[in-house]
Order: sequence, then structure tokens, then C-alpha cells
Amino acid sequence: MALKKTNSNLANEEKKTLIERNNSNLTIKRQCELLDLSRSTAYYQNIEIKPSCDEIAIKNAIDIIHYKEPSYGVRRIINELRKVGFANVGKRLVRRYMQEMCIVAFYPGPNLSKCDKKAKTYPYLLRNLNINRPNQVWAIDITYIGTPTGFVYGDIIKTT
Repeated sequence: MALKKTNSNLANEEKKTLIERNNSNLTIKRQCELLDLSRSTAYYQNIEIKPSCDEIAIKNAIDIIHYKEPSYGVRRIINELRKVGFANVGKRLVRRYMQEMCIVAFYPGPNLSKCDKKAKTYPYLLRNLNINRPNQVWAIDITYIGTPTGFVYGDIIKTT
């Protein structure tokens, strides 16, 4: 009766430690068969790759930019990196580094335009009003308009 592969009580890492590489009686192939372990797992050596100096420099620059401007996403961070002197960075590289560093752009979420439940609600006074003559009802709106030198306030008055 053949056993299922899932009947093993040992994890692959534990099985890997049981293999004796200098055993003259059993080959590594036979030991893997007995332990129900693939030979690629037995021969695999985890090599830790150290980050390069360029990668560390780019990640430090990304961290500084994100600290100064947490609302910046990948595109704006790329522009800032190019201003600092990193000319050969692309969006995929910066996106990957941001994911590795768990950096996410801070932006407003949904439902920010909903009114506060505690705020006072003013009644709409024109609901049942019959508007039949000029200058009976006025409406006004005030806003600011951006100009190259700053902002200018603009207001609009409308009569009916």
C-alpha cells in the first residue's frame, strides 16, 4: 500500500537536516527517496543577496523624499530623485523599492465630503417661495483663483 505524500510528519527543512552528505552507504539520491524529499530541495542553498550601494542610496533618497512629502507617489518621487541626481531610475524600480520599504503615498480617502452629524443644518428658505420679480433672490459664491504670483479671491453675485 502506497502512502500519500502528505503523510509525512517532518517539514522539508527538517528532512534536509537529516541528509548525511558524507555517507558512503547511501547516496543523496537514495536518502531523498527514503525521506520523500526532492533532490532540488536537498541541494538548494539559500544565498542572501546583499543590496548594492546604488540601491541603498536610492532607498535612502526615497525615504527622505517620502518623509518630506508623504503625499508623493511613484511619479513625483521619480521627479524628485532625478532632481537630486539619480538619472537612471524608472517607475518600476521605484515602485518595487517603495513596496519593499512599505511606503505608500498618503492621500485622502473616500467620504471626506460628507457633512458632520453634529453640525447645524440650516433650512432652505427658498423652497416654497414663488420668484416672480427681479432682485427678489440673490445668490453669491466666493472662491480663490490661482495665479502665477499667488491667489486672488473671486466672488460671483447672481440675481434672479
